[in-house]
Amino acid sequence: MYELNNMKITELKKLIRKEVKNALSENHDSNNYMFFANLKTLKHAIDEMLAMDKSKVDQILEDGHGWAIDHIATSTDDVEEVYHFLTNKDEIGHKDATDHKSTSMTTIN
Repeated sequence: MYELNNMKITELKKLIRKEVKNALSENHDSNNYMFFANLKTLKHAIDEMLAMDKSKVDQILEDGHGWAIDHIATSTDDVEEVYHFLTNKDEIGHKDATDHKSTSMTTIN
């Protein structure tokens, strides 16, 4: 049997299976785990883009990449729609269901 840094292939396979199983199980703490995983992905991407040099991003967008502006606009609309749906549900924890109807996410600082 081949050795890989003093680890047998069978031991490596067991380790890989264990790690894959752990990775899959840790994200399934709800039926809608992908919803929450996608929110984390969005937040990470947004944080990264907000940390970029604004003038460089402006320059890139003005250089024929208006499609990126369109994608952000439509994504914002989609996320706001879900946000308003969820925040207007009493059972989620908001005392007054009308508090969020007129508040746009884009105006929240």
